[in-house]
Amino acid sequence: MEVVYIDVLILTNFVFHLIALYLTAQITKTTFHLFYCIISAFMSAVIGAWALIWCQNGILLGCIVAISIGSMILLSYRPRRVAAFIRLFIVLCFMLFTCGAFTYYFLTIAVNRLGITEASNSDAKILLFAIISASSSIAIAFSTRIYKKETEKREVLVHVEIDNSTSSFLSLTDTGCTVKDPIDGKNILFIPNQEAKKLFKEQDYRILEKGDINKISELSELLQKKIRMVPCTTIMGGHLLMCILADKIVINGSEKTALIAIRTDNKETKTGICPASLL
Repeated sequence: MEVVYIDVLILTNFVFHLIALYLTAQITKTTFHLFYCIISAFMSAVIGAWALIWCQNGILLGCIVAISIGSMILLSYRPRRVAAFIRLFIVLCFMLFTCGAFTYYFLTIAVNRLGITEASNSDAKILLFAIISASSSIAIAFSTRIYKKETEKREVLVHVEIDNSTSSFLSLTDTGCTVKDPIDGKNILFIPNQEAKKLFKEQDYRILEKGDINKISELSELLQKKIRMVPCTTIMGGHLLMCILADKIVINGSEKTALIAIRTDNKETKTGICPASLL
């Protein structure tokens, strides 16, 4: 007679679901809300255990599992679009089946080699929890490494040319940098203060760095033709951002069209800020 330990089944499902939700969030770049994920993982674990023990019909079992996975996605990630829901559903199913298959495979090998029988079920429980802990640690470490690589990719190489002056520097991509020229919709690339000194003459640099609107007429003739005043709203209030239309901007080898402004939040930094929409 096959014996099913309900505590092991629920705890195993809960850990699997929580790991799968975390990995799915990392892969799909979705926000991971730990509180909601814990609640949804536990609810799904209880429903899954009940369905596995008492549902005799395979089709009904599959439907309950599908509804349980869909409920986890809705509660954990709250997708706003059908396409996002489908993508999350596919990735989450893959992660659940993969985690389950690997754990079952290694548990079977370990049980056979150690000679664990039904009589020593406590040893089997300990072994199962040890495998779950090891697999979760490996999965979290692997996903963290993937996330680290993605973070490194967010640093792009930028080359700017203005009036025969050139500058190359690294920029961090920023999804929150959404300010644009209201006239033609051009994005604004923020260049580091140190690199701005290489691109502009000293007098032009000082006017642009301070954003002194009253001294626009003192800029060089070429810059006066390229200057754009862009309204910008921050937590400090609204103001006009003094921008310049660059002759050429190349980001990671691809030529782009954008305005540039001097980054004034940190004068010592050597990195710029690149809007993610420019990539």
